[in-house]
Amino acid sequence: MAAAILTLSVANPSRADSDGYYCVGSDYLAYQLRAGLSTGSVSGHVLRVVRFGSDGIQFAGEVVLEDFQPHKMVCGDKQVHIGGWSTRPVEYVVDISTPSGPSIAHVVSDPQRASQRTSLKNLGGWARSGSEVLPSTDRSHVFQLVVHESEERLGGEILHHKRSELLMIDADGQVVQRLALFEGHIVETID
Repeated sequence: MAAAILTLSVANPSRADSDGYYCVGSDYLAYQLRAGLSTGSVSGHVLRVVRFGSDGIQFAGEVVLEDFQPHKMVCGDKQVHIGGWSTRPVEYVVDISTPSGPSIAHVVSDPQRASQRTSLKNLGGWARSGSEVLPSTDRSHVFQLVVHESEERLGGEILHHKRSELLMIDADGQVVQRLALFEGHIVETID
């Protein structure tokens, strides 16, 4: 009988097993990445903020988080709440209201708050192909989060490649700007 086993080809066993959780606020997207689970330059566990509007798509900055498995992520007008568990319950409140970029407002270690889960969306390795139109006050453009997936068979393995990007689309349906958010892969071994 054939059995399929999914493994993250770039995973570090001492780390949590997911990456790319996100939430969306008006004119911004916040998402978390972890070193070793996505390609590109990620140092440790970070929360990144990308703003979008009539001035285009702009990377607003990132904050470094301790390594934990996210169970909660909520985007508000001026703050992002991201929480979960590592060796302890943790919830970060990240201020996104300043022009200088996101900053950690405070960190709470409270089992009651950390146990409050939200439904998490993913743009990383566990994301499904598809697209989502994001809310924006810019009425002359559409901002769309797109997840691409491809497969490649290599012997007894299947390489599932993922790429997520944010698109700025004009009134004629033309992509005028794009920003890559995540790129990585999962190897499925078949015995």
